[in-house]
Amino acid sequence: MWKGSVEECNNSINVILFCKNMYGVTQLRTEAVQIVQTLLLVLNGLLSIGFIAAFSVTVSMSGYNSLGDFPEKLCEDQSICLFDKSAAYAIIQLVLAVFSLMLFTLKFCINKRFYSMHGWFHIFLSVGAVVFFFMRLVNVGYLNWAWKDQGCKNPTVGGSPFERLERYGSEIQGKIKTIEECNFNAFEQGNILYSTSEVSYKIDWSDSNTYTEAQRQSLLTNANGVLSDDYNIDTLPYFYDTYYWGCNNICLPTRYDMNIAWVWLSLTVCLTEVLFAVLSFWLSRIYNEPEKSTREEREGLLEVPVVTVKDVEDPNEKQPKNDQTESNDDSGDNKAAPSSSDPSTDAILGGNGFRLKL
Repeated sequence: MWKGSVEECNNSINVILFCKNMYGVTQLRTEAVQIVQTLLLVLNGLLSIGFIAAFSVTVSMSGYNSLGDFPEKLCEDQSICLFDKSAAYAIIQLVLAVFSLMLFTLKFCINKRFYSMHGWFHIFLSVGAVVFFFMRLVNVGYLNWAWKDQGCKNPTVGGSPFERLERYGSEIQGKIKTIEECNFNAFEQGNILYSTSEVSYKIDWSDSNTYTEAQRQSLLTNANGVLSDDYNIDTLPYFYDTYYWGCNNICLPTRYDMNIAWVWLSLTVCLTEVLFAVLSFWLSRIYNEPEKSTREEREGLLEVPVVTVKDVEDPNEKQPKNDQTESNDDSGDNKAAPSSSDPSTDAILGGNGFRLKL
């Protein structure tokens, strides 16, 4: 016979209710994971396609290496010879965006446990975006407060002629405002020729041909026209960096706009890749969690008295006659005890305990 109590039955009901509540929490968590997974896939796909389109359009509009070739001696101290660095960085970021799109497509085919690999790949892309973002900020002059006189903020003779004019010139009041003011000569700091000057040694810095190798002889003539110490064709500085980085929004509007767009695109890529990395690592941790908890974890989370079964007897087993006599003497107990053949109170033994059918 099964001997129990009302309290033990209540404990069993509490266990069932607790498990039901935990099932509901698990269902909500599963739905949340599915939402995050779908969000990651959709954002990764859409943003990757958007970055590919944005970098492709801006590179085509800017015209990579549009000034033509320059002497190879300028690349002697460089492992990779890049004259149009700003557009070259954009092309590299375009390739990385293509890799990100490939990663997006692989997520539909690879097992979920590879989300950790996805996270590290997004970390790699975000680090690359940070590097390009930082290099662009320095070259366009946005970090002049920390890195003085770099890129477009370089006022030396071999630096940016626009910065040299705006820093040392007096007639333009510190900034070029019209396209006509792009016609000047600032090779001599103490003898700057402005657009209003009648001297013929002015240089049109809004013309892209001014920065090419083919026009260096004309540039040399205009530079020596205001200098006391003449340059020669080998010592004359090159100004292709000034053009490619778009160091003035009035004189070089297309290149200026493209470089500003690349700055913001690099920042956007960096932030989105960090977001993708965080979501990928979170999903990797979720999918790598053990599905079954240990006995110690179950005992720590659920402290419920264990319902035990005592004196379980096989109803098919024949009882001795003396036991039947004692059972007949105690008629009150027989009336109160449930029948072992009653299906509503049948106790079934199992390998780890019993299952009580109520």
